[in-house]
Amino acid sequence: MFDELQRVSWGSFAQPDWNESDTVPQALLSVANASSNGEAASAYDKMLYALGNNHAGTYYPFVVPTLAFLAQIVAQCGSFAREAALDVLVDLLGAFHPEPGYEWVTGADGAVKDLRELVREGVSQMSSILGVVTDSEPSASRAKALAAELTRLVIQSR
Repeated sequence: MFDELQRVSWGSFAQPDWNESDTVPQALLSVANASSNGEAASAYDKMLYALGNNHAGTYYPFVVPTLAFLAQIVAQCGSFAREAALDVLVDLLGAFHPEPGYEWVTGADGAVKDLRELVREGVSQMSSILGVVTDSEPSASRAKALAAELTRLVIQSR
């Protein structure tokens, strides 16, 4: 995953002024490597702060390429990492919104797109992964509950 993170041109996306060039890759790695509740909570906060303003509930356009990495974490990493990634995704889709002034982005094709819709589409593409988590996790699993919540949010946002 680290090699793939290095291939993304993170600087080509609008992002918070406080971010450094490796803030988002480091936040994603923190989520992927979470191995306890404390590490997962810290990684969750680090990820949302890297994506925008965690306290205001906003994100910047470079949230879009992070979605594929968060999906990969949900599909391939351990339970604490999976829960942290699902928590981030639930917030991004359910409660957060684009940072004011960044509601619209110009894609590689030159088309202007609604950033919130791009986030919804990105999460919607994870439906098979979410289905696996919902079907395979024990009934009392937090990851199962988060995957079900995220699925509900995708359906509601259509």
